[in-house]
Amino acid sequence: MSQRLRVMLETFQPGGIILFKRNLEDAEQIHALLSEAQKASAKPMFLCVDMEGGTVDRLREVIAPVPSVAQVATAASKKLFRKHGRLLGEEVRTLGFNTDFAPVLDLRKFFPNR
Repeated sequence: MSQRLRVMLETFQPGGIILFKRNLEDAEQIHALLSEAQKASAKPMFLCVDMEGGTVDRLREVIAPVPSVAQVATAASKKLFRKHGRLLGEEVRTLGFNTDFAPVLDLRKFFPNR
């Protein structure tokens, strides 16, 4: 973590941060960055990532590629949906994130022509 970022976190005390692919190098770096960011804040923060699988897979080079919700949907299996969600949750939690902006509903199912 840069000194500039540390000072910003200590000064502004945000409620959370989000990391994107450009912030992610490897598992150790991610875990250390999230830990240092939390230490800079007096209050617990949301440590966020947008990890959906498929094209929005921030961790494909860190852990392994994960299929998209649309790919999982082709199997029409609730069991696979649960496993997919659990896998995403376990991946992000293992790295130190406590919030994932993953989809909970695919609007294409309800609005296929949009």
